[in-house]
Amino acid sequence: MVPLAAQRAAQGLAVKTIDLQAIYDEFAGGRADPQALHDFLAYTVAHWSPPAPSYVLLVGDGTYDPRGYISAPPPHPLPAYLQLVDPVIGETASDNRLVAFSPGTNLPHMAVGRLPAASADEAAIMVEKILRYEQSTADAAWRGQATVVADNAYQANGSADAGGNFWRLADGVVESLAGSAVGQRYQVERLYFNPCDPARYPQCTLPDPSSPPYRTASDLTAALVGALRAGRAFVAYVGHAGPVNWGGVPPLLAEDDVGLLTTAAGVGVTLDLTCYTGYYHSPVWTALAEQLVGSPGGVLAAWASSGQGVARGHNVLAEGFFDAVFTQGITTLGLATVAAKEHLYTVGAGVYSEELDTFHLFGDPALPLLPPPARGTPAYTIYLPQIRTAQP
Repeated sequence: MVPLAAQRAAQGLAVKTIDLQAIYDEFAGGRADPQALHDFLAYTVAHWSPPAPSYVLLVGDGTYDPRGYISAPPPHPLPAYLQLVDPVIGETASDNRLVAFSPGTNLPHMAVGRLPAASADEAAIMVEKILRYEQSTADAAWRGQATVVADNAYQANGSADAGGNFWRLADGVVESLAGSAVGQRYQVERLYFNPCDPARYPQCTLPDPSSPPYRTASDLTAALVGALRAGRAFVAYVGHAGPVNWGGVPPLLAEDDVGLLTTAAGVGVTLDLTCYTGYYHSPVWTALAEQLVGSPGGVLAAWASSGQGVARGHNVLAEGFFDAVFTQGITTLGLATVAAKEHLYTVGAGVYSEELDTFHLFGDPALPLLPPPARGTPAYTIYLPQIRTAQP
């Protein structure tokens, strides 16, 4: 982690690296208790010399089985903070609660992220990708490209999908992404799964008829893997999911597909506007968000949920995220996720509040979000004045 700490210090941040055991010793009598981490972070906000810390990067994997009853726990875990925050499944991991300090609200006081590494080698892979991303040239084409992926809205027989119209929801994400002057500098592609024949069922016509009709999951997967390998600033997914996949059966993106990501360009951020892909604390599987961030050719960061949620709440989060980046001028990933959660809290008036707790940032919250390249030529001409010098 030394290279990343040095990079952040060079960018003007005051950086402290703290051993987890020291926190246990001071706040839990030496016991491995995740509550100690919460109490330590609250202490830094209340008692450290101003300004209080803004970013918290947790380095390590977690599990809901730290004693190893199901399988061996990570050798150097950074624990999952398990809380009863999901209205459907109940207890799940909530890194957000580690930085929520005000009674009566679960809004975060700090931007928190996690590199879910189970070893020093895995952490080094994640750090190397971050440093490579930040060294990319300003005219790199992928910095101005984004992909929005949608699960099906209709079944092959023309019936509506029980989960909702994911095409319409994904179009809302496209609007949030490209609806500002800055956002319009991105080239946004739609990859919408459509197993339904619109010639037979007119309701199955895609919102943008010019979009390619991905009639099979494998066709969409091939296009998505191609986009990821080419590099994208943002990739957002709207639809069904499980802990280790986007989509249903067959999946639209799964573990075997992550192994195909050998891009040199890298991908900035995936927004998993779905359920479960951030369920990193399972002792049985490695969540898809962890796989994407941990792969040498995968993404730099993934924003994903450790629980279930309502699709409308996911869209409000995306709306707040892109508004923070493109309208408010927020330039770091972690603060953009905080702004998105504040937006959800305000717009929802308490509805969808569980998503404040269940959405995790897998990545460095201090990551600078690089702007897209300038496009086109100015629509104006600058005339310089003529200057004459006196003749001798």
